[in-house]
Amino acid sequence: MKNLMKVLAIIIMMNVGSGLMGNKAHAQEGDVSFQVFYDGMSPYGNWVEYPGSGYVWVPNVDAGFSPYGTNGHWVMTDYGWTWVSDYPWGWAPFHYGRWDYDNSYGWVWAPDNVWGPAWVSWRNNDGYYGWSPMRPGVSVEGSFGGGYNGYEDRWTFVNRRDFDREDVSNHYENRSNNRTIIQNTTIINNTYVDNSRHNTYVSGPKREDVQRSTGRPVQSVKVRDDNKPGQKVSNGELAIYRPQVQRTTVKDSKPAPRAVVAAKDVKPIGKREYVNQQKPAAQNTVPEKKPEPVQQTPNKARNEVQKTNTPAPITPQVKKDMPVQQTPNNTKNEVQKTNTPVTPQVKRVEPVQQTPVKDKVVEQKKEVPAPVQQQKAIPVKQTTRQEYIDKARQGNRPTQPANRIAPTRPNPPKQNNTPPPVQQPVRDNTPQPLPKK
Repeated sequence: MKNLMKVLAIIIMMNVGSGLMGNKAHAQEGDVSFQVFYDGMSPYGNWVEYPGSGYVWVPNVDAGFSPYGTNGHWVMTDYGWTWVSDYPWGWAPFHYGRWDYDNSYGWVWAPDNVWGPAWVSWRNNDGYYGWSPMRPGVSVEGSFGGGYNGYEDRWTFVNRRDFDREDVSNHYENRSNNRTIIQNTTIINNTYVDNSRHNTYVSGPKREDVQRSTGRPVQSVKVRDDNKPGQKVSNGELAIYRPQVQRTTVKDSKPAPRAVVAAKDVKPIGKREYVNQQKPAAQNTVPEKKPEPVQQTPNKARNEVQKTNTPAPITPQVKKDMPVQQTPNNTKNEVQKTNTPVTPQVKRVEPVQQTPVKDKVVEQKKEVPAPVQQQKAIPVKQTTRQEYIDKARQGNRPTQPANRIAPTRPNPPKQNNTPPPVQQPVRDNTPQPLPKK
């Protein structure tokens, strides 16, 4: 009997000890407060004290930013469709808390302590899937009421066949068509109950429907807890930092941002500093894709340099030869111009100087034989013996003709057996006897 009592006492002590150890472990898991958000988001935006919501975070993003729409894509997990962001701070604002839009700040994020795959409301029809961020204070059950129809510009729609793409942001529908699409879609009210965390999530479209719409199998990704802020999909796993956050802890009794910016000092969206907005992994992948064009560029440059350098020694020679040929012509013209007032004969040639060089050469060639033709025509035409006799009979005494220019006829035939000059006849007009041949 005593032994039985001892055994029961040992069992009770073991149960009590295990319960204490379990409570201690649970306390360690929840030993994180809102301070993890205040400190982790500060490098990427500004904390502002917002009326009705406490501290809200205003990210330093460009004017086209949209939560659950910019720099990210959807993956299927055990919890439903989970948003994987490419921002280094995406592990917090897209899995904790809610988003709202302010006309002055743009999109702002109000933190909360419940983790989820994505805090959005879903819609669909035969052609589109759509989602919209839940506003602060809206529960999962409240999102099924369709209260977001009044915020049609906050919805993002995509063709069903492109829903599971990693580049889904390149296939979004224009928001100007949102009103028509919303009127022809219905709310998706699929949920997932997380028994380990005692939470209910909106899971989005069913896997079978997405596979039927895209024509591709949908692979489920396993969620694995990471011990440092961030998220990354690798080898079929989504490693993500998702601690169980407490609003306050003993360590941080009053969590608060270390720097709070006044509302008036927040720059309008699009004019803020846009730094560190991409995940380091995403930035590292860019140089890996660009080496090929970068390597080709210098090769092309070298080829172009070689092509340009190849004729380089020839081109200057051609350019130098051209002016060398023109220079003497120019100098000749200058010499002629300078000699113009000195030599009167050059003045007669002035109108000829306006003609091209080739014409000048031709004219010079034509002028050279001109005096030769005149010299050939200078000798006096000798009268033949028969002509002399005929004139003597008529009583006319031939006289030495004056120098006259021979008629211009081409190449007169040469006369052979030209007789020597005849002596003057006697004045009695008696003809001399003809010489014997």
